[in-house]
Amino acid sequence: MQGYRVPLQLFIDGSLLTSVVGFDGTLYHMSPELLRVLGVESGRIDDVPERNIVRLIPNGRGRERLAYVRRAISNAKPIVLRSVVSGVQFVSHMMPLPDDKTFRQAVALLLHVRTEGVLDRESFATSDYAEADFNDFGILANLTKREAEVLALLASGADGPEIADRLHRSTETVSSHQKSLYAKLKCASRMQAMMIARRAGLSLRDVPRIASPRVDND
Repeated sequence: MQGYRVPLQLFIDGSLLTSVVGFDGTLYHMSPELLRVLGVESGRIDDVPERNIVRLIPNGRGRERLAYVRRAISNAKPIVLRSVVSGVQFVSHMMPLPDDKTFRQAVALLLHVRTEGVLDRESFATSDYAEADFNDFGILANLTKREAEVLALLASGADGPEIADRLHRSTETVSSHQKSLYAKLKCASRMQAMMIARRAGLSLRDVPRIASPRVDND
């Protein structure tokens, strides 16, 4: 980590979840808590295969993250990426670090912030904003399309009649979907289900990404 003009230790020793990723995907640093979220139980970066982000995050998600890191480095402009990992919403601020090497040897500092609720994109106007295509919505992936829609609207504050009106369904049908999604999420109340949805930042735009292929009976 020679030659960097940014005091990395100020970030690494702080309370934010952080990582430092090279243009080639090399992981120079990642917060232990974030490593555990990604399945590295020891929280040690030395236990990451080849210390590479693509090996750490499989199924296309790692390659997607690396593509955004490379874009931030190549354009010398920060990127804000919204993603969901194990049902938890993260906002990653990808900042290219000034360096006297070629951009292919440069790195980006990533500050990962867990945040609940639907994001206001306008609050990130000073950076490029993007939403990850590859996400892990956790237990929410068990829901059908209609159940996910009902939950997203519940989390937005809509009540049964409002949801029925939005989805052009009867209140009885909406109530049936609510009972079904509560069972799948192992929730005893609407409030518990809303907390799960808010933790993932669930909105209607997420529904096509998470819904199971099962057909709704409505």
